[in-house]
Amino acid sequence: MQRSNRRVRFGRWFLFIWALAVLALMLVGVLGKEPEPRYDGATFVRVEAGRCYV
Repeated sequence: MQRSNRRVRFGRWFLFIWALAVLALMLVGVLGKEPEPRYDGATFVRVEAGRCYV
């Protein structure tokens, strides 16, 4: 009886830690997005010319 109780406790802790890890990854994905780069007119001219060295 004691062994199965140990397995149940381990399973619950494992699921709890796994759920926390998934939530942390989701938060990092949402909050860690980089802002869109700002381009000036010269950048677009270079891109249209086919030579983009940005």
